[in-house]
Amino acid sequence: MSTPRRSGNALLIVIIVVSTVAATTVAVVLSLRGAAIETKRDNATASSIQLDTMLQPVAEWAASAITTWSTANKGALPSDAEGRTLIAGLENPPDIEGAANFKATPVYRRMGDKNFEIVVSTADLDGSAHLVYPFTADGRLLAPVEDNIFLQANPQRTDPLQTVPSDGTTPR
Repeated sequence: MSTPRRSGNALLIVIIVVSTVAATTVAVVLSLRGAAIETKRDNATASSIQLDTMLQPVAEWAASAITTWSTANKGALPSDAEGRTLIAGLENPPDIEGAANFKATPVYRRMGDKNFEIVVSTADLDGSAHLVYPFTADGRLLAPVEDNIFLQANPQRTDPLQTVPSDGTTPR
């Protein structure tokens, strides 16, 4: 006596599942690649103000290693070689909003006994400049217009001088 052979749909189901997973994977990879291309295109047209704003967290991240060293050494600053070593040892660089997968390599330059600069190249963002961020040994950013506060598209929201100044007299 022979057992009746049953034909199943298992092979068909496996093919459908594998096809679905493959199609989803391809769609995700293509969308991520498209987003990276779009970001690179946007970065190529970014103004120097936009690049400065995007890269300031990188400069502050690099400066933190220098100020930590300075604090431990009674306010002195490291030499250029020591500063490069300190920055090279940093981990967990900040994510740069608007610059996916950008890996900045900040450069330390000692400018005197109490001041230093962090220089960040914009070449990886299709820029043509090196942005310079001056700091004090205790970590204060010395940019002439910190955070571009007066260079924003809508300066009224950050400009405290928009209100009419008083003449200094008190109303009676």
